[in-house]
Formats: sequence, structure tokens, C-alpha cells
Amino acid sequence: LPEQSGIWVVPKTTQTLNENAYSAVNAMLCRFYVSGHTGWLEEEHFASLCQAVKVYKEIRSDLKGALPIYPDGLCDFTSDWNIAGRVCKDGKTVYLTIGHLNGEDEKHISLADFAGRMEKAQILYPSFAGSIRLEEDAIAVNAPQKAAILVKHRTEMKKMHRLSGASFYTFRLS
Repeated sequence: LPEQSGIWVVPKTTQTLNENAYSAVNAMLCRFYVSGHTGWLEEEHFASLCQAVKVYKEIRSDLKGALPIYPDGLCDFTSDWNIAGRVCKDGKTVYLTIGHLNGEDEKHISLADFAGRMEKAQILYPSFAGSIRLEEDAIAVNAPQKAAILVKHRTEMKKMHRLSGASFYTFRLS
């Protein structure tokens, strides 16, 4: 397959730093392709794009065979937040992409359906777009509108289901 289900990251000179980072975060859990006039980007935007590529290269081996999760249910065009994740084969490492479009700047993402005791969480990219804190069975995210972050956390997974011989983690429908 020529593109192998890639997601294109197309940073634009007309977008803010958060909007360009949002584009990169959306591609982090898939195959990451960069396009556009990257040479025209301001230095800060180009450095952010380079950071995104570096982070993706660091996590891509973890994502091979990782299973999808949707802790907040499937999002649609009216969603204020879009949250998707991948549970790695080790069952302990979870990557979440968390995008904030509208509404309140803080979101509590319950992982009770997926995780046992949460051990550690960190923002991998971008470092400037938000903050997180661990709660008992949730991650509290604070991010401005039109911003997105990639979070990695370690946990003990507690729910895994089987369907037709394939493993997958459940998600909650809103």
C-alpha cells in the first residue's frame, strides 16, 4: 500500500502554534506524514513540528499492534473534546490524544473502564499546550481551545474483551 493509512500533517503559516500542533497530535497514533510548505513556517512553528516528528519516531514501535480505546465515547462534529487512545501490547502503556475544540478548559477523562491503578502520566507533545494531573481513576486535563496534546501514561489494565478471536479494549458510547 503506498500510503499505508497515513494521516497527513499539514502545518500552515496562517495557523497558530496550537492549531499546527493539533494537526500533528491527530496523526500521532497512526502513520505520520508531513506535507506542505514547512520551509515557510516561523522558527517556533518549525521547531514544534520537529519536536512532533521526534516524539512520533520515539513511540511508533509501541504503537505496532496497539489496540484502540475511546474513553469519552466516539466524538462527532459537535464534541467539545475529542479523545482517542491506543493501549500497547504490554497492557500497561496507554497513549491518549486529547483535543480541545470548545467549551470549558478543563476535562476529566475517566479511565475507570480501562485502568486499574494509574502510576504515571506525562505530556509528550506539545509541551506548551496544556497540563495534566492524575486523579484516582481519571486524568484531569487543562488545555486552551483549539489545542491538543499527546499523553502517555502507565497503568494496570483491567478490562479486555474478545470478539471473533481478535483482542480489543472496550469503549463507552455516549
